[in-house]
Amino acid sequence: AIDWIAEKNPELKIIQTVRHPVPLALSWKARNWDPGYSLQRLLSQDRLMQGPLRPFEGIMRDAGSFWEQVGAFWSGVTYLQWQLHRPGWILKEHEWYCMHAEERIAWLAGEMGLGINDSMCAFINCRSSGSSGPGYGIARDPKTEVHKWEKKISSQELKELEQVVSRFELPFYPGLDPEAFREDEF
Repeated sequence: AIDWIAEKNPELKIIQTVRHPVPLALSWKARNWDPGYSLQRLLSQDRLMQGPLRPFEGIMRDAGSFWEQVGAFWSGVTYLQWQLHRPGWILKEHEWYCMHAEERIAWLAGEMGLGINDSMCAFINCRSSGSSGPGYGIARDPKTEVHKWEKKISSQELKELEQVVSRFELPFYPGLDPEAFREDEF
């Protein structure tokens, strides 16, 4: 629908954010969500599977484990985001914003023609007081969020995920490194 929205509202600047696949997977796992269901819903969309996702259909259909299915779903959706990206739109990784939150949110506000004030900066910085629980609550340090997942996944699970994700050859998170950003792109 993004192309339709852009066509009907050419003055809009679309902001797309890519989330690292491991936090997505851990979020689904914590809620007992079945990635196979979401993957099958994606695979059942003929227009996508006969179009932009055609080269990846085999990879997506062969995904067996939880981690492979999440990897195939995340990669398919992220591939679509990347392919639908248009000049003038903004496409950044979630972690890119986290690493220098105040500076990068101020940049985003400027790109959108908005200002940033002391109240907004205080809101961004109040999260630096640390996390108060196992989840992603309101109080959190953006920089530690980038690596929060690393102790919650086994090396075997990470390997299964990475083996699927790497086959899509996406420009995001090479080697699943949450700090590997392409500063000059998007």
